[in-house]
Formats: sequence, C-alpha cells, structure tokens
Amino acid sequence: MTIEEFFNSPQLIAAIVAALTTLITFFLTLFTKNYIEKGLLKFRLDTEHHFEQRKKIKNVLAANKSHLLKACENLNHRLWNFSTPDHFRWLKVDGDFNTPHYYFHSFIYRILAVNAWMHKIESELIHLDTTIATKEDLEFIKFIRFHGRIFSDTAFFKGYDYDYNYQTDHIFKNNLDELFQCVMKNNQVISFNEYLSAIPIGNQLDCLYRLLDGVNLEEDRLRWQWFQILKMLNLTFLNSYGYDYQKTSEDKMITAINNPLKSKLCENFIFLLREHKLESQTEIKSLIKLLKRNRH
Repeated sequence: MTIEEFFNSPQLIAAIVAALTTLITFFLTLFTKNYIEKGLLKFRLDTEHHFEQRKKIKNVLAANKSHLLKACENLNHRLWNFSTPDHFRWLKVDGDFNTPHYYFHSFIYRILAVNAWMHKIESELIHLDTTIATKEDLEFIKFIRFHGRIFSDTAFFKGYDYDYNYQTDHIFKNNLDELFQCVMKNNQVISFNEYLSAIPIGNQLDCLYRLLDGVNLEEDRLRWQWFQILKMLNLTFLNSYGYDYQKTSEDKMITAINNPLKSKLCENFIFLLREHKLESQTEIKSLIKLLKRNRH
C-alpha cells in the first residue's frame, strides 16, 4: 500500500474521526460538568443564604412583634380619644413639662414606646439583607419604616402654607431619631414609672412635648391633622399583624376616618403610602379605598 493509499484509507479516516470525537466529547463533558457543578454550587449557596437571612429576619420580628403590638394597642386607645373636649383639655399643660401630668405624659410615653420598639427592630435588622425577606415580612418592615415619616416628613404638608424650617407641626428627622432613646434602657423599653422618674432630662423631649401641648381640633395648625393620620396608620397596622381582639372592623374604620372629621392630609397620606410601595399591602389597600370612598 502506498503512502497516498494509506492516508486515503477508510480505516484511517474512521480512526481519526473517532479519536477527534472522543477528544471533543471529553472536553465538552469536562466543560459541561464544571459549568453544571459551578451552577449547582452557586444555586446551593444562594439558597442557603436566602434561607439563613430569612430565618434571621423572622427571628428578629418574632422576638419583638408582640411587644410592638402591645405598644400599638396602648397608643390606639389614646388616639381613639383624640376627638373630645375633655381629652384636648387634658393635653394642654402650657409648657409645664416637668410636672408629671398623667394624661399628657402617658400619651407621650405611648408614642415613644411604639417608636422605640420599631427602632429596635430596625437596628437588629441593619446587618441583614431585608431585600430577600418574604413578601409578608418585607411589608412588615416597610410598615415600620413608614411609621416614623408621620412625625418628620413635611411631604404630608404639601399644598399647605407651612414653614419647613421650624419644628412647628413636625419634628426634624435627626431629632426624631434620638427621642426613642429616652425610653430605652439595656435595649428594652422602660416602664411608664421609670419614664416619669426621668422627666427632667435636659429638654431632650421638648420638641415632642410642644407638638402635643394644647393640640386641638379648632386650631389653625396641621398637627391634629397628622395625629388623625397616625390613628389610621396605627389601626391598619394592628389589622394587618395584630391578634383578633386588636383588629378594627370596616364600620369602625370608617368612624375612625371621619370622627370627628376627616384629616385634610389624606391625599398626601395616600401619595406617600404609594411612594413607599405599600399600596399593594392588603390592609393598606383597604384603607386607601375607604379614604377615597369617604371623601367630603
């Protein structure tokens, strides 16, 4: 057999093709195997990360949720009273903040207690990836982050003649972030009696005291208007996450919205709820419908 015949023989060509096929198959298999293994490893690590983060998030919420619900329930009782002359009279202390006026200071304490439990939850979540929380947990987190905006966000007053440079009917954000510490000790909320014993605290709470002192329905200010918003948000939070005995029926929600009258800030309230991506939350969605249905 000549050299030319040898290289043109079917047996040689078949052997070469077989060898090339084996090599190609080997490298493709190796590449595919490595690719699949890397993909599976990444999937396993991502899954474990999601599971661990969600577990830690749930643990933080579970450890603090009942305390927060109780604080919201206590505040709720006061906010329901925010429509009668007697209660407005009891809130007028004329700047005498160091005297332990029970009704005035217990109202302040209840506001601070809710604020403190919410800050505690946020501080314990700070090193966790809350973006991968479950839908329900993420809505809970959004809820508590939105809560503080009622006290400090001047967007509630959009369209009204209000000077944002002064803490007239709101509290500056940096000041607000410090207030909850007045009722915190060893990472727990102190009792009302402990709060009373520490009332002379160097005017740290003056901005909140002035915000509540003398608030009433007839004044030409906006603070009562957002207290009415706070009442609705608090009720909606309890409807979303509270025990059955802490929830409010639709009929009572309508009463809460309109008694003694509807807040002028409702349109801005709805806008901010949407801006905060809360409008699809079940109870918030119901609240928005009621606010629109009961326009005056």
